[in-house]
Amino acid sequence: MPDFLAFDLYLDLDNEDIEIIRKNKVAGQAFLLLTEKNLIQNGLPRDPVKSITYLIETLKEYK
Repeated sequence: MPDFLAFDLYLDLDNEDIEIIRKNKVAGQAFLLLTEKNLIQNGLPRDPVKSITYLIETLKEYK
């Protein structure tokens, strides 16, 4: 999943943000289960957290 994040221009994530997700081995359906709290606990700054949780909510609508 992190590779997908790298190509989404609207998320404004940098390589460091994506690497945090990769290091925590978040992929597939586990990505859709992430919460703001999970992402912050994993060390992501708040702005990327907001972007990622918005993406997750949007993806869940089309599930």
